[in-house]
Amino acid sequence: MGAGQFSIIFLSLCGVAISFYAIHVKWAKKQDTTYTALCDLDETFSCSAVLTSKYSDGFGVVPAVLGDDNPFNYSNASVGVIFYLVLLALSLSHSPKLLLVACLLSLCSCGFSVYLIYVLMAVLRKVCLVCYGTHLINLLLLILLASRWRALIREGNKRKVA
Repeated sequence: MGAGQFSIIFLSLCGVAISFYAIHVKWAKKQDTTYTALCDLDETFSCSAVLTSKYSDGFGVVPAVLGDDNPFNYSNASVGVIFYLVLLALSLSHSPKLLLVACLLSLCSCGFSVYLIYVLMAVLRKVCLVCYGTHLINLLLLILLASRWRALIREGNKRKVA
């Protein structure tokens, strides 16, 4: 296993851990409104305010379009756990096609990250360290997965020529 693949595995596991922490913060804040998360530093730097906002479920889009009771209205953090586990599984493959799927999923996550960063900055006007951590992980995973996919393509082309 190379350094790139190890980094992908490490970042995917970090994404899972941060997503579970986000689930915990959301649950704890709903159980006890006086709960203070480790990432709550003041009014502006408040991940619990973000993680309990209407944008923390269905990316703020599903409830607005399909309603709060829609079966696709999962918490963003729950989707994150599944997403990072899927990327982890796909990254273990030596198939360029599966790595391409991982790259495309990762590209989609970066698109959602851009949207959610906009929501953080322009709509909620909050700084969420947990959120920014996942956005950074998404970007790094895209770079690493694309690099690994390109390396597998080059390797496959060398075999065809030889």
